[in-house]
Amino acid sequence: MVLYLTLFFFVLAHYFLIKKSDFTLLLLVIVLAPPLKLSGDLYFSNHHLFVPYIIFEFLFKSKLSFNRISGIYLGIFGLLLFSSLKQVSLIKYNSIIGSFSYIVILTYLLSFHRQKFEQCLTRFFKIAVILNGLVVAWQYISPEASYNFIQEYYFTESNNTSFGTGIEWYGFLIRYTGLFFSPLLLAGFSVYSAYFFILQRKWVFFIISVVLGFFTVSKSFYACVIVLMISFIGQKLGRQKTIIFSIPLLIACFLLIGVFQSYLVSKGFSDFYEVIGRAYSSRYNLSSSDLLNYYTLKYSFESPIIGHGFSILPKVFIGDSALVDLFYQGGIIGIVTYFVLLFRTNIDYLYIVLLIILGLGINYLFSTAYIPLFLISKYILNQQIVNTNA
Repeated sequence: MVLYLTLFFFVLAHYFLIKKSDFTLLLLVIVLAPPLKLSGDLYFSNHHLFVPYIIFEFLFKSKLSFNRISGIYLGIFGLLLFSSLKQVSLIKYNSIIGSFSYIVILTYLLSFHRQKFEQCLTRFFKIAVILNGLVVAWQYISPEASYNFIQEYYFTESNNTSFGTGIEWYGFLIRYTGLFFSPLLLAGFSVYSAYFFILQRKWVFFIISVVLGFFTVSKSFYACVIVLMISFIGQKLGRQKTIIFSIPLLIACFLLIGVFQSYLVSKGFSDFYEVIGRAYSSRYNLSSSDLLNYYTLKYSFESPIIGHGFSILPKVFIGDSALVDLFYQGGIIGIVTYFVLLFRTNIDYLYIVLLIILGLGINYLFSTAYIPLFLISKYILNQQIVNTNA
């Protein structure tokens, strides 16, 4: 049923692209739709279905144009391919295909005209926030049924770190996923959607996004929400008053986080009590080989200049931190190129801070769930151009 429904929306998304130049449904399918289950354990990522159409547009209609964001991404991709040549037998070719598809789709979406781009992006965020809000409400009301749904349709062999929701141990959800296979993905979505609605001054959707983030019980989200609130005050009261209100705002944020943590502790779920510190010490402390990033960091220092590319050495885990994973795959050159991407395409430094904080705890590079995160870069630039010409 879900397969046919996804295919229906896939066809409908193509119709809107061709007839109305509207990518809203395309982005919704790419970010929120489950993978296509073909047979047994064979899955097909739905975003791959759009790549042939986009390549056709590029080859025969010249509708695809590279900009600075996609150009630097293409440079990082080329670096990772080159780095992979050292250990060809360990190359993960599905990662190469997925990364290439990501660049094609990102480039295509960034090619839309400013007005149409902003309309579609705004529509996407509004619909996506409402859908995730409804699913989180369903997960709260009926945790077992919603858990089984997400596990059946979103869980794949590559998505084997999907849960940690609490239902396995307590019989109810502690961490909510929304229309994603992982609480971390909903946390990341909550961060970048909240920031987008700050830019648009749409405060109802901003509040919903922040509430969704708290339901994920993500320490990375907790670290980002402070920056979001400071940005919110800056938009509401002006940048001069932001400094005055930042200290009481920080206190309020920590109190709110404390309330959520107290609720979790009362339920017996105390692993997340150390709110922000453990989010990073559990990733970057090299004193224990049990940590996910231990071998990733260890092998990174064996090839610190260009990294290992798409070659995955034994016990290496890719998927826990964008910055650690980029250091492993692209070395110092990859890290420098990425920061060039940030600072050459954005003048909004709070946005850059959010990307760095998220990158310490979540891997959003070459992940289709995070394509909207980088589409916001173009939105920021468009607004700056409009303000300059006004």
